[in-house]
Amino acid sequence: MAALRFMYRTLASSCILLTGATGLLGRFLLRDLTAQGRQVAVLVRGSKTAGAEARVDELLDDWRQVAGVEVPRPVVLAGDITVPGLGLPAAALEWVEANVGEVVHAAASLAFDRRVSDGEPYASNVQGTAHVLELCRTAGIRRLHHVSTAYVCGLRRGRVLETELDVGQTPGNDYERSKIEAERLMRAADWLDVCTVYRPSIIVGDLVNGFTNTFHGFYKPLRIVQPFVESFVQASLEPGSLLDALGMTGQERKNLVPVDWVSAVMTRIVIDPALHGSTYHLTSTRPTGVGLLCSVFERMVTEMAVRLPAATAGGPAPAFDPAVLARLFSDQMEVYRAYWRDDPEFDVTATSRAAPDLPAPPLDEATLRRLCRFAIDARFRWPPVREL
Repeated sequence: MAALRFMYRTLASSCILLTGATGLLGRFLLRDLTAQGRQVAVLVRGSKTAGAEARVDELLDDWRQVAGVEVPRPVVLAGDITVPGLGLPAAALEWVEANVGEVVHAAASLAFDRRVSDGEPYASNVQGTAHVLELCRTAGIRRLHHVSTAYVCGLRRGRVLETELDVGQTPGNDYERSKIEAERLMRAADWLDVCTVYRPSIIVGDLVNGFTNTFHGFYKPLRIVQPFVESFVQASLEPGSLLDALGMTGQERKNLVPVDWVSAVMTRIVIDPALHGSTYHLTSTRPTGVGLLCSVFERMVTEMAVRLPAATAGGPAPAFDPAVLARLFSDQMEVYRAYWRDDPEFDVTATSRAAPDLPAPPLDEATLRRLCRFAIDARFRWPPVREL
């Protein structure tokens, strides 16, 4: 017990418990909240290859190596949001009750379709949220910050208000269904004094380095064609071929927001209690055109063929058939059809009032290329796979 008391050292009761710290948004929130002088504890699940402490060490190393930033080490609680009590031992639960004043719940599954193997995205997004809420109830934590998604709007068109949730919309996939249900659970938790909801749109890498440690959504088109491109010399895509495969005109818009901006606005709100209790769309008022996105992707395929080592190097190149690649792309993008629809207009009234000096930055072609290059150089994995 003495060892446990040392591990979970006593902090001020205003300590923030952060879930999802090893994810893309979570690691930026850890950096930004600690930079504001807040004490942070992180709930981290061990992986097959590393325990919770080692995973936190890895993300702190990422900050040093990628950005040259020293992030203070948080208190590390080894746990799992999909388990009742978050999988925390009794000593850790006692520590949370004594030290944590509010929770920032950023952990989530990004699975679009329900998986039989592990029940995701519902296991994390619905059951996990329920377990976080139960911890708040039993530990007497009355302030919760919940990261939802702007896409609880489902397949709605037109203008979507921050104040709206369930208006009879049709969800586009299981991820959206699970996040709608998670928000319902939170709003029904009458033991919370204040619940603040953050709804980012499509989060991409940071503006400075293009850093990301997840390669879903925005990165999926390039990730799908990567193995194909690596197998050919001089692989390329015809202009407009991705638009054809997606069944889009190019006039559609996608609401992309860089992770460092999302974290900056969230941190502004978290540290100011006067801003708590509202729902915030963390979305751009200047969405990115799908035509521009597909144009950048098509050009990056050619660049990818140069930047990534081709499997056929040193031997004759197989015949490259753009039609085969287009069919492969179309088949594997099927689950993402709803993702690539035209986005509605997201109301940002509350967000603009809370952070009028932090408007969402537009993503131009140079920025999109930087985001893509980071993913390509990492070979769509983090930590990246390095050639021996």
